[in-house]
Amino acid sequence: MEGVLFLSALLVEQGAFIAVWLGVKVASQYVWWGKEKMRHVFHIHLIGTALSLMYAGSGYLIVTRLQAAPHSIHVADSTGWVETAAIAVSVVALTEYVRTRAPVIWREADQRAKKAK
Repeated sequence: MEGVLFLSALLVEQGAFIAVWLGVKVASQYVWWGKEKMRHVFHIHLIGTALSLMYAGSGYLIVTRLQAAPHSIHVADSTGWVETAAIAVSVVALTEYVRTRAPVIWREADQRAKKAK
C-alpha cells in the first residue's frame, strides 16, 4: 500500500506527503520501538519502508520514461531502459531476500532477548 501512495505522491509532485506519512508512522510507534527487545521490529520496519520507497522510485522512473516517449522505445535509447529495468529487478530481488530473511532475524532476536533475561 505504501508503495502505491509513495508513487502517487511522486507523480503529482507532492513529496512532502511522503515525509508527513513517515513522520506519523514513526511517531506513533516510537515509544514501543524504544524498548531494547523491540529494536529488531524497528529494523524490519525500517527495511520495509526503504523497500516501499525503492518500489516507488523505480515505478516513478518507469512511468516518467513512458510519459516522455510513449511510442518510441528504440534500441538507440535503450540505455536508460536497461538501467531502469536493472533498478526494478534489484528492488524485487532485495524484497525477496528480505522476505525470506526477516523471519530468521526475528527468531534470532527473540533468542537473544530470552538469553538476556
